[in-house]
Parts: sequence; structure tokens; C-alpha cells
Amino acid sequence: MGVGDVRYKVLVVSALILSLVLTGCGTKDLVSLAGLDQADLYVGDRYGNKIKIDDPQEFLKAFKAAKFVKDPKNVKSETEADYVFYSGDKKIYYDAQGKYLIFIDSDGKHVYSADMDILLAEIEYLPPAVSVGFENEELDRWMEDLCKVQEPAALLFEGEQDCVLVVVAGEKPTNGYSMSLEHVTVEESGIVVSVRLVPPQGQQSQVVTYPYVGFTISKKADLSVELIVPGKTGDQIFKLPVAHVSPDQRVILLKPAQGSILTESVKMAGFARVGEDTLIIEVEDGHNVLGIEQVTAFQEGDGEWRYFEFWMDLEAATSPYGSIICVTYSTPDGTRVEELLVPVGFGAK
Repeated sequence: MGVGDVRYKVLVVSALILSLVLTGCGTKDLVSLAGLDQADLYVGDRYGNKIKIDDPQEFLKAFKAAKFVKDPKNVKSETEADYVFYSGDKKIYYDAQGKYLIFIDSDGKHVYSADMDILLAEIEYLPPAVSVGFENEELDRWMEDLCKVQEPAALLFEGEQDCVLVVVAGEKPTNGYSMSLEHVTVEESGIVVSVRLVPPQGQQSQVVTYPYVGFTISKKADLSVELIVPGKTGDQIFKLPVAHVSPDQRVILLKPAQGSILTESVKMAGFARVGEDTLIIEVEDGHNVLGIEQVTAFQEGDGEWRYFEFWMDLEAATSPYGSIICVTYSTPDGTRVEELLVPVGFGAK
């Protein structure tokens, strides 16, 4: 046998071995590898919310077209994945940030590249993906001011597609506090995001702090927020009103929250970034102005957002529903701009 024949056989054997290795590492399409077409297909989040996919064909097509990734970078673990696909006893994990599909079997972890976001967005009642943190330099700078509140609050900053939810814990006497995502629950009224306040361990410096945590929400949804605070006799759960903040909004009203029932005296609290413009807050019942106040009680400081808080006395309402209207008047020409309208109701005195 010549040297050429030996080299040829070596190449053939090497190619065969490489083929077997690649096959074992995941060159099968994901449907075949995981047997996704053998049972009904479901999708859920990592908190146990689960929905059947009535027409799975487009999903199976996307799984079949997914490309095997030999050396994936920064792929989430299965416990951190945003969504999970179920078929019988098989599970496929989806990392929405990295656009990875992850399948785990006795041979190890198999990672494929695929963007499932559009298909997932079409599933009604599927909770949005909630991931800790956000990438927004402007919002990061704003939080230096917006976190400085006495009581817990929730702010939902709305983008064109996704949103950022920020939960602030209120003023604390020491450092060392942290906050973590406890659970996401689907209810008839919408999505409930549960956040836990974690007290410091051991002795801490006596310094005033304002803990907060931010989450990126993959799509717009009706959200409510609850804060879990450990107490001496167990956990206490506080329902937090959510203040919606749209792009270019210049006034954030923390209290009263949308849908609140107002009586004869009401506490107004929030943030504004109106520069030298005059800020007026009005309460009306659809027919009459029940109360009006020029906001001058701004917190001292040079931040973009400045805190205000005051009490307003109201006249008797002539209808059960109305609005709080935050209005600015520009300094040069006195132009009136309705910055924010918050629907409210009226109760007995």
C-alpha cells in the first residue's frame, strides 16, 4: 500500500470520526434531537405559568431551522432562561436575550441559535419575559433622584416595545439592603410581579439609603406589583401602585395612584422636571375644578427630577369620576400644556 493510499484512509477515518463527534454534539435538528413532534407542545415561563400552543407547526418549523452553536457565548443557564417549551417529558429552554434554544440530555447541553420572539408575542396570555436589570443610561442617571422616596413605589417606563419596571423600597436607615425578583404570576387582572426586600446581614453603617431594583419587561402588559417585606411574625405583602411613565413625560404622580378614590383632603406626591415652567395640579370631576395648587414645594437639589409633596383640600364632587391634571405654563409666553392626566374617583367625605 502506497503512502498516498495510507493518507487517503487516514483522511476518510478522520472525517468519519469527526462526523460522529459532530452528530453527538448536536448537528441533528432540534425537533429530531428532542422529539418535539411526539406530544403536545406547551410554553411557559420559569415561574410555572404554562400555556398550550394550539397550532405548533410554526414553532416546530423554527425549531427545525435553528442552527447548532458549537461554542455559545454568554448563554443563560436553564434556571435563568426566559421561557421553557414542553413536549411530553422533554424541555427546551429559551434565552430571549441571547436568542438561544437549550436542550439538555444524557450527552450534555445542546445549544441552538433561533429568534422565537415574534412567535411568542402572538401567544395570548403568555406572560412577558421579566429579566433583572436594564440598559438605559438616561434612566440609570434618573434613578439617582427617583429612588429618593419615603415609602415604596413602582415606576413603569414604557418603551415602543419593551418596558422597564423599577421598584423602589423607600428610605432605609442603613446600607446592605437588596431586592430580588420573587415570582411572576398570571391572574385575570393581569401580571403580578412580586419583589422581595432582603434586609442586611450583620452590623451595617448607619447611613440613609434608597434601595431599588429594575427589570426589563419584554412586552407591554397590565402589571401590578407587590413588595414582600420580612417581619418579626413572617412576611408582609404590600400592594404598590404603578406609576406609568411615557417617553418625554415631565411629571410623575406617585400619589394618588390611578383609580384612587379621593375624599375631601388628598395627599399629592411625585416628581417633576419642568425647569422654570410653572407646575399646576388640578382636580376636576368632569364639570368643575374641585381643587387647584401651584407646586412650589420642590425638594432642594439640582437633579433632573425634583420631588414634591403637599395636601390639597377638595370641594364636593358633582359626579363619581374625574381626573387629576398636571399642567405646566411656559415662562416665556404662558402656554398651557397638560403634562399628565390621572383618572380617579370620588367618595364620601
